[in-house]
Amino acid sequence: MKTARIALAIVALALLPAVRPAANPSSQQFQQALELLQTKNDPAAAAPIFEKLSRDPDRQLAARALLYLGECREKLGNERARAAYERLLREFPDRAEVLGEARRRLAALGTAPAPSSGLVLRRVWANAPDNSGTPSPDGRLLTFIDWETGDLAVRDLRTGENRRLTHKGSWTDSPEYAEWPKMSADGKQVVYSWSTEGYGHELRLVPTDAGEKTEPRVVVQIPDLHYIIPWAWSPDSKSVLALFSRGDDTNQLVWITMADGTIRPLKSLEWRWPVNVSLSPDGRFLVYDLPQTEGAAERDLFIMPADGSREAVLVRHESDDYAPVWTPDGKAVVFASTRTGSVGLWSVPVANGQTTGPAELVKADLGQISPLGFTKDGKLYYAEHRGMDNIFSAELDPSTGQVRGAPVRLIDKFVGRNSAPAWSPDGRSLAYFSNRDPARAYGIGTLDIIVRSMETGAERVFSGTKLNLRPAVRWMPDGRSLLIAARDPDTRQRAVFHLLNVTTGQLRTITRSNLTLPFPVVAPDGRSFLVAGGDQGTNLGNILSYDVASGEARQIYQAPPGWVLRNLALSPDGSTLAFSVANPKLQSNLIYTLPVMGGEPREVMRLGEGIAREGLAWTQDGRSLLFVKTPGPEQAEMFRVPREGGVPQLTGLSGRGLSLLSVHPDGKRLAYTLGQYFEVDVWSLENFLPVATAPSGRSQ
Repeated sequence: MKTARIALAIVALALLPAVRPAANPSSQQFQQALELLQTKNDPAAAAPIFEKLSRDPDRQLAARALLYLGECREKLGNERARAAYERLLREFPDRAEVLGEARRRLAALGTAPAPSSGLVLRRVWANAPDNSGTPSPDGRLLTFIDWETGDLAVRDLRTGENRRLTHKGSWTDSPEYAEWPKMSADGKQVVYSWSTEGYGHELRLVPTDAGEKTEPRVVVQIPDLHYIIPWAWSPDSKSVLALFSRGDDTNQLVWITMADGTIRPLKSLEWRWPVNVSLSPDGRFLVYDLPQTEGAAERDLFIMPADGSREAVLVRHESDDYAPVWTPDGKAVVFASTRTGSVGLWSVPVANGQTTGPAELVKADLGQISPLGFTKDGKLYYAEHRGMDNIFSAELDPSTGQVRGAPVRLIDKFVGRNSAPAWSPDGRSLAYFSNRDPARAYGIGTLDIIVRSMETGAERVFSGTKLNLRPAVRWMPDGRSLLIAARDPDTRQRAVFHLLNVTTGQLRTITRSNLTLPFPVVAPDGRSFLVAGGDQGTNLGNILSYDVASGEARQIYQAPPGWVLRNLALSPDGSTLAFSVANPKLQSNLIYTLPVMGGEPREVMRLGEGIAREGLAWTQDGRSLLFVKTPGPEQAEMFRVPREGGVPQLTGLSGRGLSLLSVHPDGKRLAYTLGQYFEVDVWSLENFLPVATAPSGRSQ
């Protein structure tokens, strides 16, 4: 699905320790301002509180307040943001934990080079909607996907004007959308993948000067492909290097002749999936990244002649090296790496398909980045992911469903990287996901599963290195194990279900499923679990029940063609399922209930547009449903509706990215995620190629 929306607050702030609410009035005010900024998205209200606290005697608190004050002013378009960062550098030289972020933001606000080098770091587009585009050779245009409609578009980076190259209409007019745009070497054409209404994929071509009446040309149309990803144009702009992801979940690199769509297979990657594939400027070699071993999160770089004759390791290192891109002169490959403990940009000199020197650090501490490509004059464009997820708790009035008091952030470790809370059956522990990999943005890569005692704060960490996890974990009724839905490492797209013993850490595989994006729930007796998702073979929505002991499946419900099943929630007594549906024929999202034993679903209500994909839960008494609706991109609101249907009522809980609800067993508390899933800034890095390719004699 919408690859670039994959799941994505400033990343560096996620690494700063949070200030806990305490008896200290200044700490309480800091927490209040933080809630206004991050939860309520109200920088105007938060700014004066941070400004006052920037003069607090507690220097640690004052330094953090200044950093957040600068962020508030940036969001308000206030030029005084620079003054806040400059004051931070001037008055708090001893606060190393915030100085680096202040310097980075100052560089972003202007064009000042980084200290002690000729590097120039320039933010060219703040709050971009997409991270999959490429710049034109002259750096004037940047391709992207306009997710308001799903159309392919270009942005003029000099004027800030956006222009669509396709014109499919709204999402209600058509569910189709573009992905993976790549501009040709001459800057005159864009090749891209097109997801069709029937879940197929096509390779299409459109000129960069396309108008409203310009019809894109379909180059390749293969029904059983899950994805077509165009990676690179040949230097003469006559062919495209692409990846085919087939119905059996194997991946293949191919050459496609753009004139007639002729396909020439290059190499099978089997189950492996590259983050990026880049072609040398002379068209002789391609470089790409792949997992070091099956299921590993860390990657190495590989190189291969353009005819596919042989594959060789280009860079091997115990750290994570990924997203390689050739420099415009073809003398080096730059790539992202975690070698310093955070993500930096590195370069390795290459000639005739081999390295000629050690890898060198170009720029450290760039955050979660995706290189987009070079311009002819040597500027590297990259996207920085600024997604931020936090787990909060709110008090509920069991009789009305209304939220009482101010929500509180539950987890203060790895702030901005925690999501998907699940209360244990006794309510004394909380299981959740934590993204502790510095190289991976939200929704990308693997996660750790954390089980936290809410009484002592003690945590048990279960590494997800070999598990590409799905939306949430679910507790088994005995409180000893967690049900985990993960992506099958052998097939990537299909799901595999495990039981994780939270005492021993033992992992037992229950079964594999043909469903994608599954939403699991566990029956009260623990003998079975139920899953809703789309079947890869039929493209139909299904709800299945799996036996925990045997793994055998029983179909409970199959949705009509075109329905997309979203969410799944089981009533506390285990008798009734609730789920949401995106129904393109009705141009609406709907909530249904269904007996667990099967039967016909009953419509609870129609919501129009904007239901959250992971935002549905039962109240503890089983009389009502809580659901999240997103009336706009900046806000989400939680509603309560009787299980029989009726007029939904606002609960008083709202926030950006509100999702993944978990009601406490006492019915009086709710844990949930607030997330800025996909915030992106586009940057250019300039004046570094001569430095990056100079030999230094360091070991690689």
